[in-house]
Amino acid sequence: MLSLLRSLKRKTTMSSGIRKYLIYATGELLLVALGILIALQVNNWNSKRIANNAFRDSLELVYNAVKTDLDWLQHSGITIGQQIDTINRLLHDPLLRVDYKLVHKLFWLDSDPTFFDSDTEFLFTGLKEDISSMVQKELVKEISNYVNNLKFFIRESERSQSTVLTKTLLDLGIPNTFPSFGYSPLTDFTDFNPSQMGADDLDNLKKFVGSKPFRSALFSLLNNKSKLVGLIIDNLSQDGRSIMEKIRNYDPKVLLLYDDIGIVGNATAGGWAQSTPMFISDPDLALWEIRTELQDGFIKFRNRNSWNQNWGGDPTLSGEAMYYGRDIPVQKGSYHIRLDLSANRYEITPAQSDVN
Repeated sequence: MLSLLRSLKRKTTMSSGIRKYLIYATGELLLVALGILIALQVNNWNSKRIANNAFRDSLELVYNAVKTDLDWLQHSGITIGQQIDTINRLLHDPLLRVDYKLVHKLFWLDSDPTFFDSDTEFLFTGLKEDISSMVQKELVKEISNYVNNLKFFIRESERSQSTVLTKTLLDLGIPNTFPSFGYSPLTDFTDFNPSQMGADDLDNLKKFVGSKPFRSALFSLLNNKSKLVGLIIDNLSQDGRSIMEKIRNYDPKVLLLYDDIGIVGNATAGGWAQSTPMFISDPDLALWEIRTELQDGFIKFRNRNSWNQNWGGDPTLSGEAMYYGRDIPVQKGSYHIRLDLSANRYEITPAQSDVN
């Protein structure tokens, strides 16, 4: 009987130990599982954070590309507007002067902003949204619509190119002066060599200017140019500004990435060859400033000491900074110069020492 009791005690003790072990082992397994779940969640959060940061970085590049698009469109719209004004003057001027400069203008009227080359489409392909984020998906959709509109504008610009005036002038034996769409009007159409043309060329041109085909060609050009301005001003530029606003609403910290703005011109110490660096006083506004001495002459603004991105303005000391715009005239003195690239405005004010 005693041995039986001892046997039961041992079995009970062993059974209790097994239960304790099973409880302990189950607890350990639960802790391990919980640790794995937490690690997976942390990894998911970290992956999502990395993806969101990558999305914001790519979005900032798109934001800057759209800003460059708008600068180009501004320049194109202004220049096409000048072409429209020139066509209207040619159509309604009864005392039209036929000279070598007119030859250059007529070749220029056939030119279009074919140099317009946007990086937005390429950068847009690198924009990878989180498919679970409705905000990101909607933003990417809006940008996609803008890119498609941009491609449509470029196709329309190429399709609407006219060569009627150029072909007729060449058929008359008048040599092509190869004007620049944006640069020639800045020089008042003096950027060509008139010595390559003779008196016979002007006689032939006078006959053409007084003909019905000449007026028909001008009316056709006028319609094409007016259509392009409508696309630029009423459609694409407005669309681009809307996209930039949507990006700022999504990421208020987005910046315009200009890294080396300077002034250049014969009024500066570096002349037209070397920019004088400005300093960035407000990165959020892309606001650049400098206090410097200027001589009588002209200045412009440019990025990275290169003409690929440059801004001119009005013949005044403050106004709209225009992409590939006219040289800004200044007089000798000490100046405080500000360039706000978020608003495309500049101010050139006499330094305080010059005022007193």
